[in-house]
Amino acid sequence: MESKPLLVLAVCLALFHLGNAAMLPMYGMAVVDEHQGDPAGFVALTIVVAQAVMIVAALVAMHLAQTRGYGLVLLITFMALPIRGLVAASLITGWVSGPRRFSTESAQACKARRRRALWRGS
Repeated sequence: MESKPLLVLAVCLALFHLGNAAMLPMYGMAVVDEHQGDPAGFVALTIVVAQAVMIVAALVAMHLAQTRGYGLVLLITFMALPIRGLVAASLITGWVSGPRRFSTESAQACKARRRRALWRGS
């Protein structure tokens, strides 16, 4: 490739996207796993809030890019992802248990556990 800075930017943005895309579903699974909210309502709310925040962030980023340059905007966005992850992790106790549990249990084991819970409840 002729432009190495452009290649580095593309790799950084791809890695950022991979980290960012997984965060909301993992957070939603953790909340559901901890029984701290309505699953459908919580996921819908987080999507609406994320989109509303992005509208404001895009307007601020546009102003910053015009006044201070794109470098500062990229630095802030790359710093925001791990900070957002730490904030999300601190809001739910045992937040890693959701993704780990769903990835290691089979669908049959989940169904059997639900049947046992329903049997005990009735």
